[in-house]
Amino acid sequence: MQARDLGTVDALGPTDDPCPADVPDAADAGSSARSDDAIRRDLLRLVEGYSGEPGGWEVRVEHGEATVRRNAGRPGATGGAERLVVRALAHAVAGVVSVRVPGRARATVAVGIPA
Repeated sequence: MQARDLGTVDALGPTDDPCPADVPDAADAGSSARSDDAIRRDLLRLVEGYSGEPGGWEVRVEHGEATVRRNAGRPGATGGAERLVVRALAHAVAGVVSVRVPGRARATVAVGIPA
């Protein structure tokens, strides 16, 4: 194999910085790029659109960390499949850095305890 001459590359001077300090890195953009309320509204709209159940979901966002919980209705698919879809929808929303989709809380019945 024969080496090719690629020429010379000049070193960058202090004013030639391709990543100036005032431009955030992608890792720094995170949730600070959008407000938690804007993220919550977008995510709620997507989840309600997916399920066709306005008001059937609770969405909370704190520092870009989203928690989505079904609070009414029944899953169109199995609960596990629905959680996977909701998680994928959440990751599609700009500003979401992590997602929790806990299962729906189930009512418990106390047996033998007077009301």
